[in-house]
Amino acid sequence: MSTLVRKILTGVVAAASIGAMVVASSAPAAAWGYGPHPHWGGGGIAAGVLGGLAVGAIAAGAAGAYGPYYGPACGLQRQTFYDYNGYAHTRLVRVCD
Repeated sequence: MSTLVRKILTGVVAAASIGAMVVASSAPAAAWGYGPHPHWGGGGIAAGVLGGLAVGAIAAGAAGAYGPYYGPACGLQRQTFYDYNGYAHTRLVRVCD
């Protein structure tokens, strides 16, 4: 799958999850809150935010948003080399797949 298609798919999934969160968490307006304190929202805002974060994380994981965007897998490898006097030295070299 190309990078452009993957980005578009991720954007569509994110927009759909935000839309679903708004629809699911919408409630009729009330002058007074719910719960023990009259001005608290009863956790509705927190539930909406946490639900949106969860749906967004699932969508990003399903779309592979963290895969190819960070480049190839790289690591450090010890390599031995010899200087002009014939002495052996080791150094760490970055090697990418």
